[in-house]
Amino acid sequence: MLAFSAKPRTLRLKSEPLLRLPADVTLVAKLAPSWLFGAGGSGARFVVAGSTGVRMMLNANTGWFHLEGGRQPASLDVHHDGDDGTSLTIIGNTASLRFNARSIDDLVGAADALLHGLPAILATRMDFPCTVESIVGSTDTVSFGYEVSELRFRVPLVNEGDFRRSVEHALRQLRILGQDDQARLLGASIYFYRARRLVNAGHTPYEFMAEAVLNLAKCLEALFPPEGDDRTRDATRRGLQLVGRTATDIETWFLPALALRSTLDVAHVRLALLGREDIELLTEYVEHAVEHFQKLLQYLFDELEAGRSPIPAYTREALDKSAATALARLRDQLRAAVPQTGPREV
Repeated sequence: MLAFSAKPRTLRLKSEPLLRLPADVTLVAKLAPSWLFGAGGSGARFVVAGSTGVRMMLNANTGWFHLEGGRQPASLDVHHDGDDGTSLTIIGNTASLRFNARSIDDLVGAADALLHGLPAILATRMDFPCTVESIVGSTDTVSFGYEVSELRFRVPLVNEGDFRRSVEHALRQLRILGQDDQARLLGASIYFYRARRLVNAGHTPYEFMAEAVLNLAKCLEALFPPEGDDRTRDATRRGLQLVGRTATDIETWFLPALALRSTLDVAHVRLALLGREDIELLTEYVEHAVEHFQKLLQYLFDELEAGRSPIPAYTREALDKSAATALARLRDQLRAAVPQTGPREV
């Protein structure tokens, strides 16, 4: 559920006095995008029904759009009092939670509810998802932030000549992806690209890490598919050995992607929460594994360019019967449902 995205956080004091509990606490979460809460800002994707002068600004390169003109909803002003004495308010794009914290666990639990729970519950009621930009808190004597407890950064040092040669290699090898018999390498490259995008496209670097691992696993399955009664991990291990990966690298950087896919909130649901050390372990693995997958693909492209075939050639085939049947059923169901559940018109 939150195995990868719940990066451990800490209460970082912004002033000198110690945080003493129990105490009355106010937590303030800044929500984004601001237009979703009637707090202005550009990029709005809805308007009030009956608005006039609305212009849709379409990016035909990406498929995204936003609206200009028309009337945006008034700034949100919603308040809820809980039976336990808590008070939750959203004014504009600022959510405020007031409650009595008896312990650090109370305080952290409330902060996590804002960080993870509030966007999740709002997504079930609003037309677009939101994110929490920041959480700060205060008592009568102290203020604090709820922030990531530890940050590590990998900063590549780029040699300009090597950088240029890397791009030249990519341009020269682009033709390989267009070869009919290299469907496996094309698929693996796209899955790897998607994994890297997911690591870099989230609100935080950890938001889509589970999905990144899933695509790393797909990268391996595309390159080294099992045959007959062979198991996926055995086929992958054997394939990696044939392309020169060491036993240590295979077991440390490649096979864990398949193991995590099957056992830990990647391709299958896991509702249990992990401890701080386990979460750090998972994020550390992903951050380092990407580089090893990249080097594997570079080796495969270099081998093919040199006229060698490091992986079996494969030509794309038509959809199998089960996939074709599922698509046909979906098509029939959507055709019947869309007139009743299609997009609302303004």
